[in-house]
Amino acid sequence: MKKTLIYSVILSFMLIPFALQAQELSLKQLQTRLSKLESIMNHTQPSHPLNNLKVSGVLEVETTHTEGFNDSQEDTSDTRLATFELAMATPVNQYTEASVTFLYEEQDTPFEVDTASISISDNSNLNLTFGQVYLPFGAFETHQVNDTLALEIAEIRNSALIAGYGRNGFSAQGYVFATQENKLNQGGFRVGFRNNHINVYTDFINNALNSDAFQTLAEEDPQFSNLTDTPAISVHLGAQISDLLIQCEHLALDSIGGLNITSSQLEASYHLDNFSLALSLQQTKDAQALNLPLQRVSYTTTMNILHNTQLAIELWRDEDKDHHLSNNFIIQAAVTF
Repeated sequence: MKKTLIYSVILSFMLIPFALQAQELSLKQLQTRLSKLESIMNHTQPSHPLNNLKVSGVLEVETTHTEGFNDSQEDTSDTRLATFELAMATPVNQYTEASVTFLYEEQDTPFEVDTASISISDNSNLNLTFGQVYLPFGAFETHQVNDTLALEIAEIRNSALIAGYGRNGFSAQGYVFATQENKLNQGGFRVGFRNNHINVYTDFINNALNSDAFQTLAEEDPQFSNLTDTPAISVHLGAQISDLLIQCEHLALDSIGGLNITSSQLEASYHLDNFSLALSLQQTKDAQALNLPLQRVSYTTTMNILHNTQLAIELWRDEDKDHHLSNNFIIQAAVTF
């Protein structure tokens, strides 16, 4: 009896390694099968576009003080949410990207879809964009807090079809869009060159009266409601010299009811890691109908006070057509995410 028990124990210990080996083999087989199944699922069920969604945004709060040009105009002060912008973009497939931007500007723009577009590129030099976008007319680039006077005149947002080509720094774009009367006869083009040190572009549009400024003016002043197409050009240049950036832009519209509206800008800005200074001079001609000054001199200091958090202070002096002066300032707190 004792011998039988001893043999049974010895046999059990001898079988333990074989049982463990069988268990280990089963686990390896299971892992292999799971890996194969995962591979099959990845090939048969492609990633959903929303899995690659990129979200970014800007939030700007501004406090301003503006002087009247003369004793008949009161000084004004205000604090407002100047900008809330939320942008989303996602690749739909290997060649296509969809993007949308929402915008709210207190006292100026209700919360709305600012832009929404589909972009197609075959990873070569050609690209197509369809949707509601800001047309490639005018650079309107500045390191001041305020928008440029050229932007106030000629920024245009519309639903358009845009075709572009670029190679070795050279680029060209052409676009068409419709009037409010649903006639697809508006358009323009941009040609230019850009590298790490310089960029220069020339823009043309066959009717600058499509800008937001002129659309608003036409609603308020019957003199501008029945004007014909007014071509315009914009030439802009930028040069990077170490930490110094020079930017120039000239905008010119064809004659509008005897007015030859132009806007010119020269700006120099110096940039360090967490600090920048910018000085600009802008001049306009015949832009009084758009409530724009004859001349503006601006100085802005911008500081990165925390990660993705900026504080900017702009001082500017406007001169109107009667050569009255207005001294103003704006303080802006901004975050990006």
